[in-house]
Amino acid sequence: MDSCDILVIGAGPAGMEAALAASAGGARVIVVERAPWPGGNIFRHHGLVRSSGAGRARRPGDALKRRFLASGCDIRLGCSVISAAADRSVVVAGPSGLQRIRARAVILACGASERIIPFPGWTSPGVIGLAALTNMMKADDAVPAGRIVLSGMGPLLYSAAWKAHGLGADIAAIVDPLPLGDWLAALPRMLARPGLLSTGAYWMMRLRLAEIPILRHSHIREIRDQDDRKIVVVSQAGEAERMIPADFVCAGHGLRPNTEVTRLIGAEHEFLAARGGLVPVLTEDSETTVPGYFVAGDSGGIAGAESALRHGAQLGRHVAALLGKPAPVSRVSAIWSACRMRMASSFGRAMAGLAAPREELYDMIGDDTVICRCEEVTRAEYCHELVNPHAAKMRTRCGMGPCQGRYCGDTAAFLLARHRDLPMAQAERWTPRLPIFPTSIDELIGDFQDSDLVSSAASAAERGLL
Repeated sequence: MDSCDILVIGAGPAGMEAALAASAGGARVIVVERAPWPGGNIFRHHGLVRSSGAGRARRPGDALKRRFLASGCDIRLGCSVISAAADRSVVVAGPSGLQRIRARAVILACGASERIIPFPGWTSPGVIGLAALTNMMKADDAVPAGRIVLSGMGPLLYSAAWKAHGLGADIAAIVDPLPLGDWLAALPRMLARPGLLSTGAYWMMRLRLAEIPILRHSHIREIRDQDDRKIVVVSQAGEAERMIPADFVCAGHGLRPNTEVTRLIGAEHEFLAARGGLVPVLTEDSETTVPGYFVAGDSGGIAGAESALRHGAQLGRHVAALLGKPAPVSRVSAIWSACRMRMASSFGRAMAGLAAPREELYDMIGDDTVICRCEEVTRAEYCHELVNPHAAKMRTRCGMGPCQGRYCGDTAAFLLARHRDLPMAQAERWTPRLPIFPTSIDELIGDFQDSDLVSSAASAAERGLL
């Protein structure tokens, strides 16, 4: 069993900053990351590029990744968390097989994943998530060929649209479920970061000048396959339905915090729509109700990349200080960091509120609509067995596929809430199971060779065990 002062799970913006801040005071830090590279979804591009003549990295996050990789932290890439216990022992699977790590404190920087509210046709070929499109563009500077319809909630929609337009995508329409009034209501809090606000306004203006239709207060009602193309049926408030021909559809409905680990260890949670849905209950110091487990960044509530960076650094210093290994930091620097954190959080919370799960979109799910893509379970099939969520899961296999409920879990909770006439905050959820992520046999056994069996048998024979 390995041991360390602080175990950081996740090497996205929050995780990297937390590890750097904690190790600065001399704490022994182990970082485990499922992907083969650091950066998370925010800094997803592979590898590093050389700095420009001015000494700045050409891509966002490259400078941070360089500092992280050179920090001296024990960084374990390509390692998936299998289980976690309340005593702060965590089992991970990676290139070397299973590893058990015991830490004095654990910082969970697990980030967020995309929420998709089902509609007819969302599982058909040529339909991908809006976040998946963003990752494709970040990693490979690529967009799907052909006409594309983009649909989403909050700032990710326009960020993805602007990036795709810059890469030459043929955008047939941008479908935004939010009315203009919702954006205007969020404006006062967005003023906390005027530079980013003006950037977003610039994106929208340029998209308008490119004569790309922006359909506000609208949603995709259905996607039909017709010959070799798709027909995207869009419903817009106060307007007749539109039929938009397209080759690809990129749709998403905001982000949800990744709470698999916090749920597995038995931490308390609450439902806060404005922060992405189900979130762990945290103290002012970002500690969960299970002592020694802390949460950094979006896995504690959606607040955006800048907030995740600031929060990760702040939490890393705090946890290291609790363990008696404080990092040197000036008072002026601490005050300035706290101010930047408040500004980033204000803006991020405003953006997260725009992408909050909308119950009216869940209400539109028809009986024949597939809610579990992995097991192809429809709403009618799931609701027919809805005596309780666990029985419905066992009888329909909803949530038992490769995604293990990451996509259908929120929908299943909503259907239960409607079935029992409860608010979403009181809806019972599926019990988390091991392993947290689907794990291959190769990951479990590591670098196993047939000769290992012979060596093990010979050793057992010498000890009289055979």
